[in-house]
Amino acid sequence: MLSTTDVIFALIPSLVSGLFCALSWLFMRRARKNAVRPRVIAELASSLTELQDAYEALLASHKKLRSRISMRDLREKRSNGSDMPDSTTDPAGWKRQMRLQLRKDGVLK
Repeated sequence: MLSTTDVIFALIPSLVSGLFCALSWLFMRRARKNAVRPRVIAELASSLTELQDAYEALLASHKKLRSRISMRDLREKRSNGSDMPDSTTDPAGWKRQMRLQLRKDGVLK
């Protein structure tokens, strides 16, 4: 005959393994319910590719427009006869030109 302690020592591991089995089954059901289907992943990938292509086209268009505007401004500046350097592109040249102009106006010595 088995003693009571032998039965308890045999039941405890079987109860723990049964509990782990039930928990793993619950987690597996939750994971299966929340899993992303391959079709959804393919749709997301194609949408992302389309968005990336559109973004790259927008960047290229923006670059062309920015270049066109800067060339138009440069032609306009040249047609007005303004030889004054831009303060953002050439700060030292701009300061030098401003000093010369202020000296010519009599503000600086």
